[in-house]
Amino acid sequence: MAVRLVTDGDAGTARFRLRRVATGSGTAGQWYTYAVQGGWIGRACIELCQMEGTTVLRCVRSSMMYPAYADSGNADPF
Repeated sequence: MAVRLVTDGDAGTARFRLRRVATGSGTAGQWYTYAVQGGWIGRACIELCQMEGTTVLRCVRSSMMYPAYADSGNADPF
């Protein structure tokens, strides 16, 4: 299994590097990914992918997450 960040925004859709999950069920992992796309990120989700070696067999997505952070100094886009 592997996980990755997927973002949609001004620069289109970006799928970030897959991070392998080699441990078993009920375990946790922590990774840092920086989404620097050159524009506003409108939404993001996490993909969990079933792998066979380096080949992605299929992926499922979490629900979409929307910006919920303070963007001080900029006008509220909503």
